[in-house]
Amino acid sequence: GLLQVLDEHRAHIAQRVMAGASGAETLAAMTEFVDGLIVGRYRDAVRQGGDDMATVGMQQCCVMALGGYGRRELAPQSDIDLMFLFEPGADKPVESLVRAVLHPLWDCGFQVGHSVRTIADSTELAETDATVKTSMMEARFLAGSADLFQDFHRKYFRRVISKNTDEYLDQKLEERRREYEKFGETVYLLEPNVKKSKGGLRDLHLMQWAGMARFHAPTIRELSDRGILSRADSLALNEAREFLWRVRALLHVHAGTAQEILTFDEQVWLAQHLGFQDQPHLLAVEQFMQQYYRHTM
Repeated sequence: GLLQVLDEHRAHIAQRVMAGASGAETLAAMTEFVDGLIVGRYRDAVRQGGDDMATVGMQQCCVMALGGYGRRELAPQSDIDLMFLFEPGADKPVESLVRAVLHPLWDCGFQVGHSVRTIADSTELAETDATVKTSMMEARFLAGSADLFQDFHRKYFRRVISKNTDEYLDQKLEERRREYEKFGETVYLLEPNVKKSKGGLRDLHLMQWAGMARFHAPTIRELSDRGILSRADSLALNEAREFLWRVRALLHVHAGTAQEILTFDEQVWLAQHLGFQDQPHLLAVEQFMQQYYRHTM
């Protein structure tokens, strides 16, 4: 049953992407599908686990989306990152709840990463690990106790996000500089990585993390509404983001895996797929890459 649902969904998304769905549409459809899957599994597990499980599942535990999945930015082959948050003392039933939610998905070959934490664990870990701090900053409620999630959210903002903002942003910038060294110091690479190379999606994420940490404004839209970003900048950013989202979705679908590198073969295929035509003085693939460079710039 579940395997068939997953396969049908993959085929359906691939079809929509190839037929010209926008990047934003693709991410929304992917996110909605996975949300339904996780929430459905969670509710089934709570229902089938008896009275004790119902109490724990609805009052002492919740499941949330983290990272890119938390931001609702799931490309067709993206990783799915979950966190099960629980109140101290509920660890045993939570373990079996996690198993009931995830094992059926793992059995189908669905890639889902997860962690199981209390609020205290979360804040403690975030203080020592900038990557974890960032992924939990983007936590989004899926199922279980909404009160527990609200409590987490409030405490996390107060104890973690509002503290040492400068230090945190310095750390993230330094991390990004190391990625530039590894994935290319210039926008004009022959075979760029759409996520990690300079001007790739990671730079947009970095801006969103800064917006969240410094202004409690987690989206381009909010930064723009509050006048922190100019209208012209937010328009250019939205256009660039849509372009990169769509290219990434096409890469994932075409490769059948989380392909982030625009190899020369992929560039030729994308240029053709997006309708660029060879001109006497400029090949289709060169026209496509000019557009890529303009957006990443």
